[in-house]
Amino acid sequence: MHRTVVAILAVALGAGCRVYTGPSAPHSVYALARVGSAHLPIPLDAGSPLPLLVADTFRLVDGRPREDPVLQQVTVIQLSSSGPPTRSAVEYYYEVDNGVLRYTNCPIGAFCAAGDLVYSPRAFSIVGDSLFEILPPGSGLPQHVYGMVRR
Repeated sequence: MHRTVVAILAVALGAGCRVYTGPSAPHSVYALARVGSAHLPIPLDAGSPLPLLVADTFRLVDGRPREDPVLQQVTVIQLSSSGPPTRSAVEYYYEVDNGVLRYTNCPIGAFCAAGDLVYSPRAFSIVGDSLFEILPPGSGLPQHVYGMVRR
């Protein structure tokens, strides 16, 4: 009897007993470390000190069975020197393929035009615990680099 109970517990632990009906646990959180060579906070417009980008994070959430994984982006911007910072949270579907994280920055539930330049695909190379934005050759835009905060 004792061996049977131990065997059942061993099989249950080995199977990873996951509850599929509950919310998914976060896979990882990445925080924006720098844009080009500039570290946060940084001005959003090169010609003006405000608004400032104070923080930008990605939280990658694995999808439940038969659901797509979700990237939750939280951005904090300081609009004025005396006011409180503004926080926005947006969700996108993402995929990881061959060490590259990709998402189209069209929010979940939004009706984005396929050819709209505002909603374009973004790609990040996963290197160790960092995400390095992949930019088109000759774009001249500064590369966004995110570092892992937690697993």
